[in-house]
Amino acid sequence: EKMKQPPDRYECEISGERMTEFPKIFKFVNVHYKAWGKVKPEALRKAANLSLSKYCHVGITLARAGVDVTFSYSVNGEVIEEMIHPVAE
Repeated sequence: EKMKQPPDRYECEISGERMTEFPKIFKFVNVHYKAWGKVKPEALRKAANLSLSKYCHVGITLARAGVDVTFSYSVNGEVIEEMIHPVAE
């Protein structure tokens, strides 16, 4: 909303893969951000990147522990980009 593009609807899906042996730690995690409405893809990409590189303590902790954390995003049901590694801004 800070970018003055509040979505009509917003969802976040998290998927990942864990090791097969104990301890079954995560190998990778992807956070997929979904927005509907008058949302510019660039604005959603920036918000998603900031959330994982600066604000989400869980994502940052996982990344620092060696988990491959990525994000993807879609606007109005159309996938724009997939498996992007967050970059600190």
